[in-house]
Amino acid sequence: FYPIAFSPTGKLLAAGSKGGVIKLLDAATGMEIRTFRFAGDYFSNLSIAFSPDGSMLAGFAEVSKGNERQTMLVIWDVVTGREIRAIELDCGLPSYQPASSLVFSPDGKYVAVGSQSWDKGKGGGVWEVASGEKVCAFDGHTISLAFSPNAELLATARKKEGVKLLEVPTGKEIRTLKITPPSGYEWDECDWVTFNPDGKFLATGSYFGVITLWEVTTGREVYRLTGHVPSAIRSLVFSPNGRRLVSTAFDNTLRVWEAATGNELRTLSHGVQFYENVAFSPDRKLLAYDTYGTC
Repeated sequence: FYPIAFSPTGKLLAAGSKGGVIKLLDAATGMEIRTFRFAGDYFSNLSIAFSPDGSMLAGFAEVSKGNERQTMLVIWDVVTGREIRAIELDCGLPSYQPASSLVFSPDGKYVAVGSQSWDKGKGGGVWEVASGEKVCAFDGHTISLAFSPNAELLATARKKEGVKLLEVPTGKEIRTLKITPPSGYEWDECDWVTFNPDGKFLATGSYFGVITLWEVTTGREVYRLTGHVPSAIRSLVFSPNGRRLVSTAFDNTLRVWEAATGNELRTLSHGVQFYENVAFSPDRKLLAYDTYGTC
């Protein structure tokens, strides 16, 4: 699965590709500007993210060096392609949600990663960008991450543990949101988290296809959407103005919802290939997506 990410200006698009190579493209023309590569051989689970000011691009993946495998976080200068920092992380394999297991805080001070490790303190964590120092760690398999727009909260989707809202940068737990399975199912878990642009609401997407909108301050469930049930949610993103919520799932559809009401506005189908990651350009004019096996 290859992740994609628009730069904050919308002029650049970063796209993962075969071999863990990250391509930097002109969003308007598709012309390749440069590529970024990890030192060593790429092995699996690539994630990418732009810094809020667009000056840096981060990559998170498992790479192999000789007979050893390492989980690496690398930050590059977007303009020059120079490697700014490379950190060998003391956590497990990167999460299987490539577009949401690596996120910068909106103020650019921190970067958070999610890991598949069940070991205590190795489910991912938060690192300070300037120093490369780890400021907090997560216990348990962390699938998806999202910072609130004011950078004060971090939503972490934990396998079998619901969604935990943490204080930044201390990691203190503020609230846990429990995922309710759809009718006829005995369990479910959160695979995706995303804040709306003003930070008042959090949307979650589950393994069995339920999308839930939560009020952040109270933890109140606003609505549940079951259009994708029973297919796992693969991506979930608000439009920059917060009016639309776009989701993809293993049911081979991309669905557009009215964020305020949960009304379904449009459904797109890609035949036998399922939609993977989606990303809005900042001006809302473009919606980029990739399908399984492409990009």
